[in-house]
Amino acid sequence: MLPRVDVGDDVRRTDGLLDAPWTLHVIGDASGTHELLGFDGTTVRVAVDGDSARAVGSQPIAGTVVRHGR
Repeated sequence: MLPRVDVGDDVRRTDGLLDAPWTLHVIGDASGTHELLGFDGTTVRVAVDGDSARAVGSQPIAGTVVRHGR
């Protein structure tokens, strides 16, 4: 699973990404719970279930998962 963030010309450092939602790109089967590190340095628990995801933590994520291969 790879989190991706759209970065505009206005972003100069990671502080500019604190409220930017992640889009999760999943290769293969990544269903289950994963821990990722948010841009604010805190842990984000991400639960992937099929093509949807939800997170617990301070980092916003998109609810839809982009799948690449299965």
